[in-house]
Amino acid sequence: MANVIMVHGMAANENSWFEIPAKLTGEGHSVSAIRLAGHGGSLLDKTSNTVTMDDYIKSVSDAFPKSGKCILIGHSMGGMIISQVAAKYSGRVEKLVYVTAMLPKEGETIQKIIDRTGTDPLDIIAEYTKHLPDALFALSRQPKGPLNTPFPKSTGFESIPRYFIKCNDDGIIPPNIQDEMIADGAPIEVIELDSDHLPQRTVTGKLVDALNKTINK
Repeated sequence: MANVIMVHGMAANENSWFEIPAKLTGEGHSVSAIRLAGHGGSLLDKTSNTVTMDDYIKSVSDAFPKSGKCILIGHSMGGMIISQVAAKYSGRVEKLVYVTAMLPKEGETIQKIIDRTGTDPLDIIAEYTKHLPDALFALSRQPKGPLNTPFPKSTGFESIPRYFIKCNDDGIIPPNIQDEMIADGAPIEVIELDSDHLPQRTVTGKLVDALNKTINK
């Protein structure tokens, strides 16, 4: 049994994994789909938000098992978050799995990667509502504080096995940008899926198979 922590993406919450946590639990794994700090409230919530990257990291580290290592799985922006967590807590992380996600270079920020992709949170909202006319349960306001925190150099991070699930029809993180991140991040293995940005919704079974493959390596 593996201890798995799943981290959602931008303008989303833990519900954006849809059926995946339950299916992985059914495979015998201990699974926590966490909600990042500041991702409560509706998309229209304009109240002040002082969330930082440290708060994001704590959201994940609070879900660590009492002992031993865990596997971190990040979707979209969640890839940056699991990278930041692994850089700080490399001794607690067994492996990293990026699901069409941000795999940062040293010094990169979430905002810099967004600028490379040419997308914004409105595009993400449109992607969810394309599949679910009423997708509000999976969406959230997006704190701005963590967007400009650089990814630090970490020898601990470099030593952690990394896997990348590439989605060939993704319009949010386009395939060419995924290829650039793969080339820079040097994951052990790349698994390709014919899916848009939400493989957890469009190719659920294939994503579960891909995740199981990486978890069981």
